Amino acid sequence: MNGGYVRVYRKTIDSQVFQNEGLLKVWLWCLLRANHKEQWVSITTGRGTTEVHLLPGQFIFGRKTAAKELKMKPSTVRNRIQKLKNMRNLDIQTDTHYSIIIVLNWDTYQVPNKKEDRQEDNQRTGKGQPKDTDKNDKNDKKIIHTSVPHQKIIDLYHAILPELPEVIKWTPARKAMLKARWDEDKEVQNLKWWEGYFKHVSQSKFLMGKSRPPAGREVPFQADLEWLIRPSNFVKVREGKYH
Repeated sequence: MNGGYVRVYRKTIDSQVFQNEGLLKVWLWCLLRANHKEQWVSITTGRGTTEVHLLPGQFIFGRKTAAKELKMKPSTVRNRIQKLKNMRNLDIQTDTHYSIIIVLNWDTYQVPNKKEDRQEDNQRTGKGQPKDTDKNDKNDKKIIHTSVPHQKIIDLYHAILPELPEVIKWTPARKAMLKARWDEDKEVQNLKWWEGYFKHVSQSKFLMGKSRPPAGREVPFQADLEWLIRPSNFVKVREGKYH
């Protein structure tokens, strides 16, 4: 679990979450479990282990583990997580072997205000208390962040891959995934690269839904933009593993 702290705003006392002590407990647990920095984590699956890419405000969710930590029934945890999702406090990204909880608006409410923190730290230091630091942050790799042209990338996807499912709603979870792909590699930080990426996708029968359906399915698999920007899929597509 991460060290450091999370922010709880005073207006929480007026929220719907605050009116239900069980729901409030689960919500605070989610805030405390969420990653404060971008990282890869290794998890065990039915076929061994896999590496999962997590952004700030995200964490791997297991209902049994959560129930144990929260001292609640697994069904109670499930229902309260679903309620928080319905209230748009969080979102859930589900894969075959695991789920990722995404605390919505994490960047808005949890990224420290450097000016405020500096003032608070000075106050602590003046009282003879050590300045708060997170040693892990010192070891973080510096990533070049530039503005992500979300709509232009979506437009390229539609123009080059009209056969694939249309993007109807660009959710916070999808926006976060695209931003992660953009920020983690300077090479992809231009529209020409994304044009080439989508043209590369168009050459794969499997990704375009032109392969024979697998056993038990009536229709073949077909990728969509969200699938194409998921961490593990993004790497595999670039490596040509679906061609």
